[in-house]
Amino acid sequence: MIVSKSFNFCRTAFASFVRRAFASSSASGGPPPPSLEGAAAEFPSASDETEEPLQAERKRYDYNSETLRELGYDKYPYYVERAWWKEGHRMTFWPHWRQLADIKRRRLVAEWGPMRMRYKAMKTNNILPRVIIDEFQERMDNMPRRAHPVLIIQMCQFTSKRRGKLNKFRVSRHCFRDIADRGGLSGIQRGIW
Repeated sequence: MIVSKSFNFCRTAFASFVRRAFASSSASGGPPPPSLEGAAAEFPSASDETEEPLQAERKRYDYNSETLRELGYDKYPYYVERAWWKEGHRMTFWPHWRQLADIKRRRLVAEWGPMRMRYKAMKTNNILPRVIIDEFQERMDNMPRRAHPVLIIQMCQFTSKRRGKLNKFRVSRHCFRDIADRGGLSGIQRGIW
Protein backbone atom coordinates (compact mmCIF):
# COMPACT_ATOMS: atom_id res chain seq x y z
CA MET A 1 0.00 0.00 0.00
CA ILE A 2 1.00 3.61 -0.44
CA VAL A 3 0.85 4.32 3.30
CA SER A 4 3.21 1.48 4.17
CA LYS A 5 5.57 2.55 1.36
CA SER A 6 5.82 6.07 2.69
CA PHE A 7 6.24 4.77 6.24
CA ASN A 8 8.98 2.38 5.10
CA PHE A 9 10.71 5.24 3.29
CA CYS A 10 10.64 7.41 6.45
CA ARG A 11 11.99 4.54 8.55
CA THR A 12 14.92 3.88 6.20
CA ALA A 13 15.66 7.59 5.87
CA PHE A 14 15.73 7.97 9.65
CA ALA A 15 17.98 4.90 10.01
CA SER A 16 20.46 6.23 7.46
CA PHE A 17 20.47 9.61 9.19
CA VAL A 18 21.21 7.97 12.58
CA ARG A 19 24.01 5.84 11.09
CA ARG A 20 25.63 8.90 9.51
CA ALA A 21 25.38 10.84 12.74
CA PHE A 22 26.94 8.05 14.81
CA ALA A 23 29.58 7.39 12.13
CA SER A 24 30.76 10.97 12.39
CA SER A 25 30.74 10.81 16.21
CA SER A 26 32.55 7.42 16.34
CA ALA A 27 35.26 8.79 14.06
CA SER A 28 35.88 11.42 16.70
CA GLY A 29 35.98 8.73 19.46
CA GLY A 30 32.31 8.74 20.54
CA PRO A 31 30.09 5.79 21.55
CA PRO A 32 29.30 3.05 18.97
CA PRO A 33 26.03 3.32 17.01
CA PRO A 34 23.01 1.50 18.51
CA SER A 35 21.49 -1.49 16.77
CA LEU A 36 18.34 -0.62 14.81
CA GLU A 37 17.14 -4.20 14.26
CA GLY A 38 15.06 -4.23 17.45
CA ALA A 39 13.36 -0.96 16.56
CA ALA A 40 12.72 -2.14 13.03
CA ALA A 41 11.03 -5.32 14.28
CA GLU A 42 8.36 -3.27 16.04
CA PHE A 43 7.05 -1.79 12.80
CA PRO A 44 5.47 -3.79 9.98
CA SER A 45 7.53 -3.81 6.84
CA ALA A 46 6.23 -2.82 3.45
CA SER A 47 7.16 -6.20 1.97
CA ASP A 48 4.60 -7.94 4.25
CA GLU A 49 1.74 -6.30 2.38
CA THR A 50 0.92 -6.48 -1.28
CA GLU A 51 2.43 -3.55 -3.11
CA GLU A 52 0.28 -1.71 -5.64
CA PRO A 53 1.85 -0.15 -8.69
CA LEU A 54 1.90 3.63 -8.50
CA GLN A 55 0.85 4.08 -12.10
CA ALA A 56 -0.59 1.36 -14.26
CA GLU A 57 0.52 1.13 -17.84
CA ARG A 58 -2.16 2.34 -20.23
CA LYS A 59 -2.56 1.19 -23.78
CA ARG A 60 -2.05 4.01 -26.25
CA TYR A 61 -4.24 4.45 -29.31
CA ASP A 62 -3.90 6.49 -32.46
CA TYR A 63 -6.55 9.12 -33.03
CA ASN A 64 -8.34 7.99 -36.18
CA SER A 65 -11.74 6.72 -37.25
CA GLU A 66 -10.72 3.05 -37.00
CA THR A 67 -9.72 3.43 -33.35
CA LEU A 68 -12.91 5.31 -32.54
CA ARG A 69 -14.92 2.53 -34.18
CA GLU A 70 -12.90 -0.14 -32.31
CA LEU A 71 -13.48 1.54 -28.93
CA GLY A 72 -17.12 2.25 -29.69
CA TYR A 73 -16.77 6.04 -29.49
CA ASP A 74 -18.48 6.61 -32.84
CA LYS A 75 -21.95 5.75 -31.54
CA TYR A 76 -24.51 8.15 -30.06
CA PRO A 77 -23.76 8.46 -26.36
CA TYR A 78 -20.01 8.67 -26.90
CA TYR A 79 -19.62 11.03 -29.84
CA VAL A 80 -17.58 14.14 -29.20
CA GLU A 81 -19.80 17.19 -28.84
CA ARG A 82 -18.46 20.68 -29.26
CA ALA A 83 -18.72 22.86 -26.16
CA TRP A 84 -20.15 25.81 -28.07
CA TRP A 85 -22.98 23.68 -29.42
CA LYS A 86 -24.25 23.03 -25.89
CA GLU A 87 -24.75 26.77 -25.39
CA GLY A 88 -28.04 27.37 -27.15
CA HIS A 89 -27.18 25.14 -30.14
CA ARG A 90 -25.21 27.84 -31.91
CA MET A 91 -21.69 29.16 -32.03
CA THR A 92 -20.99 31.62 -29.27
CA PHE A 93 -18.96 34.27 -31.04
CA TRP A 94 -20.38 37.62 -30.06
CA PRO A 95 -19.30 40.95 -31.54
CA HIS A 96 -18.86 42.57 -28.13
CA TRP A 97 -18.68 41.50 -24.48
CA ARG A 98 -21.88 43.45 -23.75
CA GLN A 99 -23.69 41.09 -26.09
CA LEU A 100 -22.65 38.10 -23.99
CA ALA A 101 -23.92 39.84 -20.84
CA ASP A 102 -27.26 40.37 -22.57
CA ILE A 103 -27.37 36.69 -23.57
CA LYS A 104 -26.83 35.69 -19.93
CA ARG A 105 -29.66 38.00 -18.90
CA ARG A 106 -31.93 36.42 -21.53
CA ARG A 107 -31.14 32.96 -20.17
CA LEU A 108 -32.03 34.08 -16.64
CA VAL A 109 -35.30 35.60 -17.85
CA ALA A 110 -36.15 32.42 -19.74
CA GLU A 111 -35.42 30.33 -16.65
CA TRP A 112 -37.25 32.49 -14.10
CA GLY A 113 -39.92 34.02 -16.38
CA PRO A 114 -42.74 31.50 -15.79
CA MET A 115 -42.29 31.58 -12.00
CA ARG A 116 -42.10 35.36 -12.03
CA MET A 117 -45.36 35.59 -13.97
CA ARG A 118 -47.12 33.27 -11.49
CA TYR A 119 -45.75 35.10 -8.45
CA LYS A 120 -46.82 38.43 -9.89
CA ALA A 121 -50.35 37.13 -10.56
CA MET A 122 -50.60 35.92 -6.96
CA LYS A 123 -49.15 39.17 -5.63
CA THR A 124 -51.58 41.40 -7.50
CA ASN A 125 -54.61 39.25 -6.66
CA ASN A 126 -56.84 41.25 -4.30
CA ILE A 127 -59.05 38.31 -3.25
CA LEU A 128 -56.30 36.43 -1.39
CA PRO A 129 -55.46 37.14 2.25
CA ARG A 130 -52.72 39.67 2.93
CA VAL A 131 -50.40 37.00 4.40
CA ILE A 132 -50.32 35.04 1.13
CA ILE A 133 -49.81 38.20 -0.92
CA ASP A 134 -46.87 39.19 1.30
CA GLU A 135 -45.41 35.70 0.96
CA PHE A 136 -45.39 35.94 -2.84
CA GLN A 137 -44.00 39.47 -2.67
CA GLU A 138 -41.13 38.12 -0.58
CA ARG A 139 -40.55 35.31 -3.09
CA MET A 140 -40.38 37.84 -5.90
CA ASP A 141 -37.90 39.89 -3.90
CA ASN A 142 -35.68 36.82 -3.46
CA MET A 143 -35.50 36.12 -7.20
CA PRO A 144 -32.27 37.00 -9.03
CA ARG A 145 -32.10 40.71 -9.77
CA ARG A 146 -31.14 40.22 -13.41
CA ALA A 147 -34.15 37.97 -14.05
CA HIS A 148 -36.36 41.02 -14.62
CA PRO A 149 -37.50 41.18 -18.28
CA VAL A 150 -37.05 44.96 -18.43
CA LEU A 151 -33.27 44.50 -18.14
CA ILE A 152 -33.07 42.73 -21.51
CA ILE A 153 -31.39 45.05 -23.98
CA GLN A 154 -32.40 44.74 -27.61
CA MET A 155 -29.09 44.70 -29.50
CA CYS A 156 -28.12 44.04 -33.08
CA GLN A 157 -26.88 40.45 -33.29
CA PHE A 158 -24.20 41.34 -35.83
CA THR A 159 -22.81 44.63 -34.55
CA SER A 160 -24.18 44.85 -30.95
CA LYS A 161 -25.53 48.33 -31.66
CA ARG A 162 -28.28 49.45 -29.32
CA ARG A 163 -29.81 52.18 -31.46
CA GLY A 164 -31.53 52.13 -34.85
CA LYS A 165 -32.56 48.50 -34.83
CA LEU A 166 -35.59 46.50 -35.92
CA ASN A 167 -36.64 44.52 -32.86
CA LYS A 168 -38.62 42.01 -34.90
CA PHE A 169 -35.44 40.83 -36.61
CA ARG A 170 -32.95 41.80 -33.86
CA VAL A 171 -30.65 43.58 -36.30
CA SER A 172 -29.73 47.21 -36.87
CA ARG A 173 -31.20 49.08 -39.82
CA HIS A 174 -27.91 48.97 -41.70
CA CYS A 175 -27.54 45.20 -41.33
CA PHE A 176 -31.23 44.74 -42.13
CA ARG A 177 -30.87 46.58 -45.43
CA ASP A 178 -27.69 44.73 -46.33
CA ILE A 179 -29.20 41.30 -45.63
CA ALA A 180 -32.54 42.14 -47.29
CA ASP A 181 -30.83 43.45 -50.45
CA ARG A 182 -29.03 40.14 -50.83
CA GLY A 183 -32.28 38.21 -50.33
CA GLY A 184 -31.32 36.86 -46.91
CA LEU A 185 -34.68 37.62 -45.27
CA SER A 186 -37.61 35.65 -46.58
CA GLY A 187 -40.74 37.68 -47.30
CA ILE A 188 -38.86 41.01 -47.28
CA GLN A 189 -38.45 43.00 -50.47
CA ARG A 190 -37.45 46.52 -51.33
CA GLY A 191 -40.26 49.05 -51.12
CA ILE A 192 -41.52 50.13 -54.57
CA TRP A 193 -44.21 52.79 -54.99
